[in-house]
Amino acid sequence: MLGVGSILMINAVFTDLNFFDQNMPNARLDFLIPIMLNVPQILGQLFSIKYLSQVPIKALIITMTLICAVICTLLPVFVATNAKLVLTLVAMGYFGIFMAIINSAMIGYVSLIKNPKAMSVYMVGCSTNSQIVIVISVICIFAFDG
Repeated sequence: MLGVGSILMINAVFTDLNFFDQNMPNARLDFLIPIMLNVPQILGQLFSIKYLSQVPIKALIITMTLICAVICTLLPVFVATNAKLVLTLVAMGYFGIFMAIINSAMIGYVSLIKNPKAMSVYMVGCSTNSQIVIVISVICIFAFDG
């Protein structure tokens, strides 16, 4: 379940691209959102390596997951209430940074497990999560897109 939990929120944002496109049609978010998630993730990884190596892994995972859950919940609210595009993109940038820190912490946590198959199980969890999100997205598009 670690693999599923570490990537669930970022897949939720990518799944919401249809929602963002419908509510902000002139913003070209299909181009901006991946950039606003991936570039900050690189910066977040570097920040995590440099400054967060002394923070307890469990505390880091819990704190960053809570912050990401709040941002992930607020993003559709920003779009639905016609908040400025800049606010949405700034939130996406922070979301990318925090997701990178979560991923670094999760990989570190899994690497501490003595079982050599732990990393494989973690990666299978990430892959399974991606497949589940894709299947649910396709079902929703067929069920609700008229």
